[in-house]
Amino acid sequence: ADYPHSYPHCWRCAGPILFRATPQWFISMDAGELRRRALDAVQQVRWHPASGEARIRNMVESRPDWCISRQRTWGVPIPAVVCATCIENDEHAFIRDLSFFEHIEALFLAEGSDAWFGAPDQAGGHRPYANEAERLARLVPADVSCPVCGRRDRLQVHDHIVDVWFESGVSHAALLGHEDRLPWPADLYLEGHDQYRGWFQSSLLVGVQSQGRAPYRTVVTHGFTLDGEGRKMSKSQGNVISPQEIASRSGGDILRLWVAMIDFLDDMRLSPEILERNAEAYRKIRNTFRYLLGNLHGFDPNRDLVAYESLEEIDRWALQLFEQLRQRWIEAYEHHQYHAIHQGLHQFCAVTLSAFYLDVIKDRLYTSPLIAPERRSAQTVLWRLADGLCRLMAPLVPFTAEEIWQEIETLRGREAWATATVHTERFPEPLEAAPNPALLERWTHLISVRNEINRSLEAARREGKIGSSLESAITIDAHPELLSFLRSFGDALRFYLLTSEVRLGATIDETAARSEVIPGLAVAVQHASGTKCERCWHWTSDVGQDTDWPTICGRCSRSVRSMAASPEA
Repeated sequence: ADYPHSYPHCWRCAGPILFRATPQWFISMDAGELRRRALDAVQQVRWHPASGEARIRNMVESRPDWCISRQRTWGVPIPAVVCATCIENDEHAFIRDLSFFEHIEALFLAEGSDAWFGAPDQAGGHRPYANEAERLARLVPADVSCPVCGRRDRLQVHDHIVDVWFESGVSHAALLGHEDRLPWPADLYLEGHDQYRGWFQSSLLVGVQSQGRAPYRTVVTHGFTLDGEGRKMSKSQGNVISPQEIASRSGGDILRLWVAMIDFLDDMRLSPEILERNAEAYRKIRNTFRYLLGNLHGFDPNRDLVAYESLEEIDRWALQLFEQLRQRWIEAYEHHQYHAIHQGLHQFCAVTLSAFYLDVIKDRLYTSPLIAPERRSAQTVLWRLADGLCRLMAPLVPFTAEEIWQEIETLRGREAWATATVHTERFPEPLEAAPNPALLERWTHLISVRNEINRSLEAARREGKIGSSLESAITIDAHPELLSFLRSFGDALRFYLLTSEVRLGATIDETAARSEVIPGLAVAVQHASGTKCERCWHWTSDVGQDTDWPTICGRCSRSVRSMAASPEA
C-alpha cells in the first residue's frame, strides 16, 4: 500500500523509494579524529564567498559516518572478498593480503573495472561470469585464502561499488602530486554552491585522511544559471541556452564576457537579449584595440619608445590612470571579482579612451610628421596600453587576446604565430614613474569642465550653429581660479576641448549656457571664423598662406614641408 510521506522520493521520477537493510562500508568520522582534523583544515582554506567556511564547517560538525558503498552492477567496485563462514563471528574475515590488491590492480589496468563483473569475451568486452567459482578463480590469486580459517572454498565476492562522491573526492590524487603533473594541493576548486555537501566535502575528507590537509588552497562557489525571467533552465520548459550554440554563433569570448560581467556568487540570468548587450560591449573593446594597433604603423617599440618624463602631459596622465587600473584589476583577479574587471575594462575603453583620450590625440597622430616627438609620445602610450590591456584581459577573453598578442609580437619584430602565447606571459609590470595623484586630479577636473562644455556644443549643434565641434569657437567665463586652471594648458586647451578657438575670461551675454554642475562656469558657442583646413579640419585664419598648399593651415604646411624634406618623417 502507498503511504503519504514527505521522504523519500526519487528526485528524477518523483516515485517513492523502497529501503532495504544491507551491509555497507563506512568511513568513521571520529576514528582517528577525522572530524576534528577536517574542521582544522577548513580554517586553512580561503573560501569565496567567506560564508562558505561556516557552511562547510556546520556540515562537517553534524555529518554522520560516511557510507562509501552502493549496490550497483556498474561503477567502480570495492575490491572486497570475505569468508562467508568466519564473517559471522569475526570482522577480520575479509581478504587483506597485499598480493590480492596487486592482482586486482593489474587486472583493472589491463581490462578496466568491468573485469570485476565479467570475463573477457571475443568481441573485446566482458561477459558475465558463468558461476562464482570462475569469478573467484579469476579475481583471487590461488595462494590467497581466509585470514581466519585458512580455507578458500567459502570465499565470496561482495558486489559493492564506490560511492560516486568518494570517486570525485579522490580525483586530486590522480591529477596532482605526481612528477609529470600539477603540484598538490590545487590552488583552486571551483563549483556550484551545492557542492559543499558534495565534492568540496568529499575531497576535504579524503585529503585530510591521506595528506593531512585539504587538497585545495582556495574554494570559489557560484550560483546557477536561470533564464531571462529568472526561471531554472530545464529541457522540459524549453528554456535552455546551450553554451555550444552561443560559441558557434557569437564566439566563445562573448560567453566568457557574460560570465565575467555577472556576480557569479548568486544565481544568474541569461537570455539572447542579455548576450546581445554583452556583444555590444565586446565590440567596443575590440574596436578600441583596432584603433590602438592601427595607429602603431611605423612604430618600433625597440627603437621609438619615449621615456615617461619626456611624454606629453596628457600622455603621462593616461599612463598614470592605467597604472591605477592595473593595480585595481590585479587585486580583483586575486579576489575573483571578475565583474569589477569587466566593468572597468568596458568603462576604460568606451569612455576614457574612445570618448576622450583617443579622440584628443587623433590630431597629433594624423597631422604630425611620422617621427615627430609629439606623435611618438602618443604612440608610446598606445603601445603600452595595447600590451598591458591585452595581458590583463587575457583571462576573460582568451581568443581575442591571443589574436591581439600576435599583432603585438609582429610589431616587436617577431614572427607571428611562432612565439609564446599571451597566456604564458605575466601581467604588466608597474609603471616606472612614482604615483602622481595631483596629475590625475588635474585631468579629472579638466574632463569635468569638458563634459559641461560638450553640453553647450551639443545644444549649439541642435540649433544649427555648428556641425562638428571643430567648427566652433567657444568663450568661457568662470571664477578666477577656474580660469587660471584652464590657462595653464596653454594653446593645447583647444585640442583637448576639440574646438578651433577658445577665449577665456571674455564678457558673455546673459543668453550663454551656465553650468548647473560647476558653479560660475558659463559657455558661449559661435561658429569659428576663418577657413577650414582640409588636412586637420580646424578652422583658422592662416589657411592659404602657403601657396604650394593653399587649402591647408600654417601648422599643417610646416608638417608637410618637414615630411617632404625628410621622407622617413
